[in-house]
Amino acid sequence: MNAAHNVVKDNANFKSYYNSKNDEGRTHYNALGYCSDKLVKVIWKILTDEVEINRE
Repeated sequence: MNAAHNVVKDNANFKSYYNSKNDEGRTHYNALGYCSDKLVKVIWKILTDEVEINRE
């Protein structure tokens, strides 16, 4: 949950996703839960497909 909160603050895609969940009427922590799920899926994809990370 804390990692998702930091990603939402620093990443435009996650911020947009968070805002869309908030616009649906979800609470802050509920929207963060959705972002946490998305973050886990992104991390899983990076690890399983050995994707190189662009850190620019």
